[in-house]
Amino acid sequence: AYTGITIPASTTGNRIPARGFQTRGLKIQVPTNYDPILRTYGTNYWNGSFKTAWTDNPAWVLYDLLTHPEYGMANFLNQPVDVDIWAFYEASLYNDCATYTAGSGYTYNLLPDGEGGFEVRYTFNAVIQTQQDAWQLLQAVASNMRAILVMKGGQISLLQDRPKLPKRIINNTNVIDGLFVYSGTESTSRATAINCTFNDKKDRYLPVTISEQDNSAIAKYGYSVKDIVAYGAVKESQARRMAKWALYTETHQYDQVSFSMSINIMDLEIGDVISIMDADYISDNNTYLSGRVISASGTSVTLDRVVTLD
Repeated sequence: AYTGITIPASTTGNRIPARGFQTRGLKIQVPTNYDPILRTYGTNYWNGSFKTAWTDNPAWVLYDLLTHPEYGMANFLNQPVDVDIWAFYEASLYNDCATYTAGSGYTYNLLPDGEGGFEVRYTFNAVIQTQQDAWQLLQAVASNMRAILVMKGGQISLLQDRPKLPKRIINNTNVIDGLFVYSGTESTSRATAINCTFNDKKDRYLPVTISEQDNSAIAKYGYSVKDIVAYGAVKESQARRMAKWALYTETHQYDQVSFSMSINIMDLEIGDVISIMDADYISDNNTYLSGRVISASGTSVTLDRVVTLD
């Protein structure tokens, strides 16, 4: 891109002035039903076709970095990259606070921007101008929208931390030996404050750091700060949401559960949400709230235990 400016030398002390430009940048592939400026999706669900336009939706910025034949992962691998476009589309909707309902179309529930207005959930605005490790860069862009890239069935897919309905209920009769094993992080390793750095568009895109802390967690675990970067974020509101998410994860989501299953787990994929009904965890008097159906014929159902209905 070229630009030309004429200014009186007397206004700049007879020196060439420093200049800065705010640009929209590359035009990339976006869904044909998508208006990337208004962040709206027409009326119908996407048919899988693309058009070329500018966007700051991180889902399509990431898709471009994966698939572009000149500067993307496709060039690095010297072959087309198989991408799960539907996972990217669902992430795109969440980024824009959009929800699709069959028969009703799209609804939008924008978020407060902290200044009396409303905004979409995630935008990505950054200049990538240095050579970097490809996979690390791609994951950094994905982190802008609380997501990671994974391989699923030979495709590159996107897992985003967003609300989902549970796909399955897993109980003791589903797992080998009926055993769930629980563990958690050490309390001393849990961050109770977050420093989040972003490039503030209000201050010439210079790095700015904002902080969030959980006073109740500080009283319980002590003060421990963690530094994160909201890569591609240029507004404090987005960076603050990222900091609050990281803080909540540190102080509330520190438990893990592991278990083993047979072929009855085949319908589950990476990123699916499940519900666990562990009788040993919730009850100490052999109260079971779930089980298995052994057989069924007509209106008769045989269960794996005797059930008394009051």
